[in-house]
Amino acid sequence: MIRSEWLLGVGLLSGGLGASLAGPVLADTTIGAVAAVKPDAYGAAPSAVEQTLVIGANVVENEKIRTNADGTANLIFADRSTLTVGKGSEVTLDKFVYDPGTKSGSMVLNLGQGALRFIGGQLSKDGNVTVKTPTATMTVRGGIALFFTAPDGSTTAVLLYGVALTDLGSGQEIYRPGFMFR
Repeated sequence: MIRSEWLLGVGLLSGGLGASLAGPVLADTTIGAVAAVKPDAYGAAPSAVEQTLVIGANVVENEKIRTNADGTANLIFADRSTLTVGKGSEVTLDKFVYDPGTKSGSMVLNLGQGALRFIGGQLSKDGNVTVKTPTATMTVRGGIALFFTAPDGSTTAVLLYGVALTDLGSGQEIYRPGFMFR
């Protein structure tokens, strides 16, 4: 469950984002907020029309984030994870559950095409972050990772920092930053 006070605090710390979140926040659906955006970035909540992303906009579970060739978006979640959606990408925020009291939960992201950078927050400390692509399903534990899905569906994933990047299909793990799966 996300508390509106937490999102407001994150906004104030991130340079004015809180002013956009000062209104009522739906704790049952809001999982994070847009922290930065460049033109041509869009979000579509389930059963909703796609809209241009703006700084401070809430994001919800199962929302599809899409960027054109010039667009990027940076999202921040309640556990302090951040997600950067690269140019020409499509990411669905499949699942986000976080209990700030116990600091537990899980996150599932689905990268349909393009690139994303994930910087782990509380949930990644225990390896509770999963990134799905057309050809692989991976977990990130305590770190920063890059993921790229080519138009043919092939996937490249790089551990930039942290404990481990695991390919659930093969069971292989990377423990050294700078190494990757392909």
